[in-house]
Amino acid sequence: MRPSFIVRAFIIIAATGKGGNTVDVRLSQSSGNLCSQRTTSFNVHLNAGVNTIKFSYNGTYAEIDMIDVYQPGVAAAGEFKVRNRNSGKFLEIYQNATDDGALAVQWGDTGVPGQIWSFESAGSGYYRIVNKNSDKLLEVGGASTADGAAVNQWGNTNHHTQQWSLQPTSDGYYKLPNRNSGKLLEVYQNATSDGASVVQWSDTGANGQQWTLVKEGIQ
Repeated sequence: MRPSFIVRAFIIIAATGKGGNTVDVRLSQSSGNLCSQRTTSFNVHLNAGVNTIKFSYNGTYAEIDMIDVYQPGVAAAGEFKVRNRNSGKFLEIYQNATDDGALAVQWGDTGVPGQIWSFESAGSGYYRIVNKNSDKLLEVGGASTADGAAVNQWGNTNHHTQQWSLQPTSDGYYKLPNRNSGKLLEVYQNATSDGASVVQWSDTGANGQQWTLVKEGIQ
């Protein structure tokens, strides 16, 4: 009989540098509050080349659902929720709207498709960020280059304002610069409330300008 306590871990591995290191990943009931959530995600930063990854669990049973290997700054395949580092809330299109110009905001996890995104390569290291609910693209409204310009969704225009890059930080998060303006996707004024506006702003180093990609389909 399988024990009642099951840990499911989704490990994202980023390969950089020269290679040759060993990483020992240990799962426990206290890691990432696994005992209550039954799921966790974290980054293991490796060096390019041959590496050894060891997995162990100091409890009764552990299950690894997925190991996803990717290059830093390159989006993995599939669908994601995009979570803000400062608030812990998710990028969404307000009220699941499907019309052009509908605004991007942050909200707690509701499970709605308006909080789910895919990343389509636009070439040169940039991506179109596509909303699952509307099939429209995340953009800076009016191709503005100003700090505080609202971020919304729009049908594909092939403009650079609809393209974003992924710049990894040293601790597993991303900054998302807009190709047209060079400014970063952020939650306005580091707000933590549901419905807070998502805008673009010059790099301030604030956690409200950092995001993590949460893989969909791992339950």
